[in-house]
Order: sequence, then C-alpha cells, then structure tokens
Amino acid sequence: MNKLLILLSTILVVKLSGAISLGDTLNETVAAQKNTTTSALKLVEKKSTSSKFQSTSADGKAVITYLVNNKSNKVYSISWQDSKATNLQEILGSTYYAKFAASKTKKRIPFRGVNFDDNDLVVTQFGSMLSGVQGAASVKSLAPEEE
Repeated sequence: MNKLLILLSTILVVKLSGAISLGDTLNETVAAQKNTTTSALKLVEKKSTSSKFQSTSADGKAVITYLVNNKSNKVYSISWQDSKATNLQEILGSTYYAKFAASKTKKRIPFRGVNFDDNDLVVTQFGSMLSGVQGAASVKSLAPEEE
C-alpha cells in the first residue's frame, strides 16, 4: 500500500511540475525538455523582443500558446483552446493564482466564462463543452517593452 502511495505521489508531482505557468522560464532548451508522448512544445516565431511557443496535444484537440519575453525568458502570456476548461491554477502558477483567487473583482458570466483584469494580471476564459473552451492570461509587467 505504501509503495502504491509513493508511486501515485511521484506521478502527481511529475504531472504538476510539467506545466508551464505565467512567470516561468521558457526558451528553446526548456521547450525541448518539455516534449512528451502526449504533447509537443515548439518554437513557432521569434522576434527581437519576444518568442512564441506552441504546445499541441497528441490528438490535436488542445493547443496552448506561450509568449515569452526574450530579455528575461519569462512567460508573460498564455492562450489556450481545448474541448474542456483548462486548469487555471496550472496556467497562472502559484503567484498569480493566489492573486486571482483572492480578488473580488473577477466577473463570472453564467454558462460563458470568467473575466478578470487588475491592470497587471488579465484572465479571460469562455466557451462551452460543445463548442470548445478558449482563453488567455497575461501579466503586463512581464511583457517586453515596446520598441
């Protein structure tokens, strides 16, 4: 029984540590290490100030796009499209999820989604299980300065 609990705990830690959240470091080296049999993460566009990485599930149904500040290599924006609602705690990470969860200003629109903006963290998620769910989260203070 104890061996089973240890194994399950290890699997859970590996699953959670595999998620990329706002503020995490992401570059081509990290992206290569994140590729698994269930999803592929690759660089799709690189500009002078930012890079765009995209992760696609093996079945092609889930697509997550990450925007990274090239100066700091920090993820400043994540957008997603899937057949089900995404785990906002994984997307936002512990720092930004605590801010999001504690806020009383987020708007929940019944049967439609969530909208939150505190002038730094912006989160939007909408859709349905029938049409698919999409959303975006970004941190303005992590974004690259405009040239």
